[in-house]
This record gives sequence, structure tokens and C-alpha cells, in this order.
Amino acid sequence: MAAKKGAVSKSAGLDELKADLKAETLKNAYIFYGEETYLRQSYLDQVREALVPAGFEEFNYHRLGGKGLSMQTLQETVEAMPMMAQHTLVTVTDLDIFKLDMSARGAFIEIISDIPEYCTVIFIYDLVAYKRDGKMKKLVAALDEHVREVEFCQQDRELLLRWIKRRFAADGHDIDAATADHLLFTCGSLMTDLLPEIGKVSAFAKGQSVTIADINAVVEPRLEARVFDMTRAITAGSYNEAAHILGELLRQRTEPIMILAAVGTVYILRTGDGMLSVSVGEQRARNWLERVLLFRPRTKEFLIAYPAIAAAYCCAAHRSRLTAWLFGVFGAIGFASVANTFCHIRAHFLVSLLRTGLGLVLGLVLGILILLILRVFWPVPSDATQTKE
Repeated sequence: MAAKKGAVSKSAGLDELKADLKAETLKNAYIFYGEETYLRQSYLDQVREALVPAGFEEFNYHRLGGKGLSMQTLQETVEAMPMMAQHTLVTVTDLDIFKLDMSARGAFIEIISDIPEYCTVIFIYDLVAYKRDGKMKKLVAALDEHVREVEFCQQDRELLLRWIKRRFAADGHDIDAATADHLLFTCGSLMTDLLPEIGKVSAFAKGQSVTIADINAVVEPRLEARVFDMTRAITAGSYNEAAHILGELLRQRTEPIMILAAVGTVYILRTGDGMLSVSVGEQRARNWLERVLLFRPRTKEFLIAYPAIAAAYCCAAHRSRLTAWLFGVFGAIGFASVANTFCHIRAHFLVSLLRTGLGLVLGLVLGILILLILRVFWPVPSDATQTKE
């Protein structure tokens, strides 16, 4: 049975699988892939329950490993008749079909083109990434015609909040939206990671309603959450708390460069939603700039992005490509900030233009100063100006 071609979104394949299950019209071949392993296993279980009667799995549910799998074994398994049932289910895990040799690839195309009506085959990509190779046109065409691809990707926030509430309700607890959102922030947005943490919180919580304190007591927060807490402590002036969090991260052998990158990301990408307040010193600097310049340029532009571009130029001159690339990434933030400035529909165009212009001027001044300082303390080697042969 042919699968639909050209899925318009990541969720299209999953939506079609849901429709297949509801209508009891499962296709003969699927590809399951994506980072959300919990969701993938959940739908695999639903397919198995729909096709294989309980108690007859040994005869009608065949599981194959993709590594070293011969096409003859795959064909024999697919063609095996069901026993005391109407259907068989075959799962093949981590068969990298785009790395098959020409002979095996041809045999694979023949197999998926002629799967018996009573059989459903699911190719599962777990440790091996599923990446199409457009150069293999015959294989791609066969997949488009005979196989339905289903990507199990990270779900959106609203769906996750509802799912979290259902999971806690199943354990006899209530949880409000704000507390569920805190759990998402602390653990990340993968159901695979959230499920065991929900179990720990449910077992720990004493009251009917789960609280943020319950979550903080038993959940191991991801790096981004701990760095956010540390950055918030710094901006609030709670330096002892910040030092305590930093000590915990270092004791856990977290790479210092990862901590520094996360701190920079939290600071640069923060918004005005009040989750991360501006420090007293920075607020005073902002107020001073508004008094002196009338229209305050964006800090991300003239203090971070434009000086970073100057630093990237200097690093490139020293042939330090990786460092230059990293500074270039921070420099790109300035251009994103400029675009964001002009997206504020309530701000007058001339105000946005003046803010951008002032930021550019101040950023150029700082950038030139940085270049001059770097040239004094980090002179460019004479051979660095020559092109490598």
C-alpha cells in the first residue's frame, strides 16, 4: 500500500499513523525515527496490540536487528505466514538502508515493493540516524511509494503540559500549569526524560497537589536549568548561592567551557518576561545611557556583538579559526537584535533607526579599542599575513 509523498510537516507522518490506527487500516511498511523514544515505543505497542493477539506474540511478532541482517532473512521473515492470527508484525532495528551495497539495496526494494497483505514491517531507527540520500533515486522512490515515514520529535509545550497532568493524575496527584512548566524547564521537553522524573516526584509528594518544592527536592536539573539559577542569583546579588551552584557543577565534572557557554547563552537570549532580572549595575548603566543619549542602544549590540566581530577579525588574523568562529556566532546576535528592534510595532521607525545607529557607532568605537589593545598584547605574526601555499 502506498504511503503519502512529501509530508508537509514533522507531525504529518505521526498524524497519519494515528489515523491508520483509528481506522484499523495499518499500512504494510513504516519507518519510525526521531529523538522521542518514549512516544515511538508507545505507538509501536499500539501497532502490536492492533495486529497481534495477546498470547500469540511468539508466533506472529518477529524482531530483527539491522546489523549484519541479510536480505534473505528479511524476506523469509516478512513472508512467514501468521499462525492462529490474521496478521504478522516484523520490526527491524537500526538497518541503515542507505548504506546497503547495490545488490542488497536492489533486494530491499523488491521486498518492500511486495510485502504480503497480512504483514506489517516497521523499520526502527534507534542508535542509527535516519538520513535520506537523494542520490539513490530508486530507493527513495520505492520508499515514497511503499513506506510511511513517522518522525517522533519533541512535542510542543501545550501538549506536554496536558500529558504531564495526565501522568500525575494516573498516580493520584494534581499539578497546576505553572508547576508543570517548572518541571519542563528543569528536565527538558522530551517525554523520555520526563517520565522517570514524574515517577520520582509522584512517589515523593505527600500532598494531593504537586509543588515546585517537591520537584526541586528529587529531580536532577539539566545543565541549562542550574546555570539559569546561577545567573539569576548573580543578577540578584546572591553571590554565595551562585558560588554554591558553580561548586556543584564543577564537582559533577561539568566542563567549564560548557558552563561559560550556557551562562553566555542565558544572558544573551534573555527576554523581558521577568524570568531573569537585570542586575543593579546594568540597570544603572542603562539609565545613564538613556539620560545621555535619549535613546538607549541595545546592550547586546554595542557591548557584545560588535566587539565580538572585532575579536573574530583578530582571531582570524592569527589563524585561530575555531575561536574566530565562536566570536562570529556572538557577532551574529547583533544582526538578530537589529531585526528584533525593527519588529516592535509600537516603536516609531526613527526611534528604532536612532537606537540601531547609536549602537553601531558605540560598537565600532569599542571594537576599534579592542583591536588596538589586542594588537599591542597579541601582535599578528609576520607570516600570518601571507597566504598559505
